[in-house]
Amino acid sequence: IRAEKFSEIQKDLTDSKKNLETKLSKDILHLAWPNGDYNEKAIGIASEIGYEALYTTERGCNTEKNLTRLKRLPAKSRNGRWLVKYSTIYSSVFLTRFYLAIRTGL
Repeated sequence: IRAEKFSEIQKDLTDSKKNLETKLSKDILHLAWPNGDYNEKAIGIASEIGYEALYTTERGCNTEKNLTRLKRLPAKSRNGRWLVKYSTIYSSVFLTRFYLAIRTGL
């Protein structure tokens, strides 16, 4: 994210959070980064505004209690059997890392 975009990001995040909180009468504490675009400065802005959980588009398991870079598990558009099949893998940090390393080649 380019530095000149930070004031625009701050305004967009602040305005959208206030708008949702007004319409839903609830505190909005979660943010999914559009297109997965974020950096340290954007995380700081979102945290200052009051977002507590920030979701990335990165695949993987969350091994730390760091809510500013929450990774996602892949979801299939099939019936729920795939989740049962992979629940053992995704319930273990070690197995998830191993599985994703094989799948992504990292």
